[in-house]
Amino acid sequence: MPIQGTLKAMSVPELLMWISQYSKTGTLEIRSAGMTETMAFENGALIFSSSSNPEATLGRILITNGV
Repeated sequence: MPIQGTLKAMSVPELLMWISQYSKTGTLEIRSAGMTETMAFENGALIFSSSSNPEATLGRILITNGV
């Protein structure tokens, strides 16, 4: 059963914790200010992420932060 709504109900960190804690599988898509962030989860683990903004991809963020 798909779940959808706004981030007013649950913040992104809370949402990510919920996905992990309850081992959810599926795709999370966040749209804001003309950008789309997509994350795929399998049993609560992040397996894929993408962004319509090349500077906001997970890989770019990790490199920028020295991870």
